[in-house]
Amino acid sequence: MKIKNIGGYCYEVARLVCLEAFKGHDSKRSPLEAINLEATISSTTDEALEKETRLSCLDDCLGGLAEESRELILQYYRDDSRTRIDHRKALAQRVGLRRDALANRAQRIRDRLEHCVIACVRKKTAI
Repeated sequence: MKIKNIGGYCYEVARLVCLEAFKGHDSKRSPLEAINLEATISSTTDEALEKETRLSCLDDCLGGLAEESRELILQYYRDDSRTRIDHRKALAQRVGLRRDALANRAQRIRDRLEHCVIACVRKKTAI
């Protein structure tokens, strides 16, 4: 493989290394339902209401994404087990990305959604 733009390549590698460093030691993420929101929903003990609030916020945050990002993340998390692997491989081909690049893009979108949902839940429970 011959690199035509060594400066651009080095910049992109450094950017990705920096993003990984900011991510911290825990590169595995927990499901959105497992996020500890007790501090933000301390007054609410009804589990169904908490879940409804999170889902409502997730819908709002999904609506705030660009259409391309919204479709990508919905398709990325669509299936389970072996079907998911095959589907993600096809999705990567459809959007013209390698599977690892697709996973990275999906993770960045998920991170934005996670922050948005947490902020939304805090806002709704503060009312």
